[in-house]
Amino acid sequence: MPMPHPLPSVEFLNQLFEYNEQTGDLKFRGKLLKPNQLGYVYANIPNVGLRPGHRIIWKLVYGKDPDQVIDHIDGNPSNNRIENLRDVPPERNAQNRVNTKKKYLGVTIKGRESQAIVTRDKKVYDLGMFDTPEEARDAYLAAVKEYDETGTITQTRRPSKYPNYAVLAAQRRSC
Repeated sequence: MPMPHPLPSVEFLNQLFEYNEQTGDLKFRGKLLKPNQLGYVYANIPNVGLRPGHRIIWKLVYGKDPDQVIDHIDGNPSNNRIENLRDVPPERNAQNRVNTKKKYLGVTIKGRESQAIVTRDKKVYDLGMFDTPEEARDAYLAAVKEYDETGTITQTRRPSKYPNYAVLAAQRRSC
């Protein structure tokens, strides 16, 4: 993946943009920039061209271009609050892609339950089955945060309260 073009100087960006760290809003010449259909904010910088808002925000806050790619930690490309942005390798950013058949990142619906799974550094962490997709999503987000802070996931698999039909079928066959 080719690296994006460098942004103009921080001084030049500060003349054009206003950034609200509490809301994540980015204004270009006083006008609030709105997300596109995919949820990303872009700005057409004079003599430079179209650039992603999250990269502009990174440079405004940290005073330098990101070293790699900017990842939206919660998977929401419209959430440009600085605490939701991180500079990561492209392969790490690709782990946040949401399958369009899934409602939440890291969550798969299986019958009446929702399974939460985290994949990091070629390891799969099965967080278990949950009653709702929202519970599974919350477990997924907590595990990802733990991994980012400690390099490991300690949460054990939560047992299902529903029977595992494949196990029951195998038991019946053995009788």
